Amino acid sequence: MSVLASGPAKRWTALISGGAYAFAAVLVLLLRPWVPPVGACPGTGLTRAACDLRGGGAAALTAAAVLLLVAAVGASLVVSALAFPLLRLLSGTLVPLGPPGALLLAGRMAHKRRLLRLSGQSGDARPASAASVARALGTLRRMPERDDTVLPTRIGNSFAAMSERVRARHGLDVNLCWPTLQQVFDDPARRELEQTSEQVLGRARNLLWSFITVLAAVACAFLDRVDAWPAAIAAGAAGAVALILLQGLGNSVDDYADTVEAAVLRHRDPLYRAACWPLPPDTTAERADGATLTAHLGRKDLDPFTVVFERPEPAAEESPQ
Repeated sequence: MSVLASGPAKRWTALISGGAYAFAAVLVLLLRPWVPPVGACPGTGLTRAACDLRGGGAAALTAAAVLLLVAAVGASLVVSALAFPLLRLLSGTLVPLGPPGALLLAGRMAHKRRLLRLSGQSGDARPASAASVARALGTLRRMPERDDTVLPTRIGNSFAAMSERVRARHGLDVNLCWPTLQQVFDDPARRELEQTSEQVLGRARNLLWSFITVLAAVACAFLDRVDAWPAAIAAGAAGAVALILLQGLGNSVDDYADTVEAAVLRHRDPLYRAACWPLPPDTTAERADGATLTAHLGRKDLDPFTVVFERPEPAAEESPQ
């Protein structure tokens, strides 16, 4: 996961996304009743500072605007840095999920068995319409065939299924080959990978902003002069948006996995040439040669083997006329 998503998308520059604007708007609207009128300012505390700022004229408002801009950029930096760990957490590869992860994994396995029955790929298949079978096959494509590689989350299974397909077809381990593949991608493939990976990280950033908005709305509900109902509505709306973004994030990860798989398919010959590796003559040899190349790139091969490198002939120098 870290290798797949950290290539063209690892530039986590500060992008103030739509989630940041929504968070700022909700926070301002919720905290507006918390600031008392000018004549009713207390002697100390944060509310006193807010009153002084409001009555300080243009200079104070300019300073407040600069501070808010700095806070927005800083918060965007933090959220952008946390977007990738969030992806790893949602993929089930960052930390062991414990009993909750075991329950999620059991649910995924039960869902996979239902899909296999629905698609007619199990012994106890049940009759279903053509549309239902097509949907089941499409969902099964995002899950690994081997039960021991199924993960408890949709995002993790999408990456695992893609890696399984590439290994079965080409013998290559995408994680180990990815750094070398990045050196041989052409410009169209690189641009497409950047677009799809930025879409994944952009939705992950907005998902984080939704979580932060829920927490901020709940915290504001405990402040004086802040009504609980607006805070509850803001928290509920942010939670609903988070669920929608989570679904969209899964779709973006599916698109990114398809883009990676297509890039490997198109650039596997340049990968062999970059490693000075002989090109496999057929599909059977490709699976074996891909596994050998993967072991060579991973530097973890236990059985010694010998491969004759294929290097291009040096260009002949033109003789002077």
